Amino acid sequence: MIRIAVIGAKGGVGKSTVVNGIAKVLSARHRVTILDISSSRTLCNIHGIRGSLEDGHDYMIDQGNLKIVSMSSQLSSSFNLSKIKDKYDEIISETDYLIIDYGVHIYDKIVSGEMLAFYGVKSDPTHVIAVSSPQEFVIMSTEKNDRIIY
Repeated sequence: MIRIAVIGAKGGVGKSTVVNGIAKVLSARHRVTILDISSSRTLCNIHGIRGSLEDGHDYMIDQGNLKIVSMSSQLSSSFNLSKIKDKYDEIISETDYLIIDYGVHIYDKIVSGEMLAFYGVKSDPTHVIAVSSPQEFVIMSTEKNDRIIY
């Protein structure tokens, strides 16, 4: 499996657009799963996903080779890894490419929970695509996030 994390230290720079574009191209020939972990839930909102994996309902759409899964909950402070682990393992076992739409807040419990769930069953490396605006502070923050995720 190839795991791709799309990160950025600022909202509105195009992370979700990059995730969506890469996923659409890859899904023409491969099984692709997008995990929307962003607090903005951009891809979930576009595709009408209202729940989250932790909620256990309305958390995924399946478009053949492309699945979009919401791990983002409005109540991320109460995130419970044991509650989602089995379903998460099942989802990632059926994919060739796992593309993660990270939000601005990479220190969120959902982010660390997803990483723990992934590395609990897989040893594949994470490839990072960092998206930034041209402001120096944003670039430096994005580079810092890159080192944390990688």
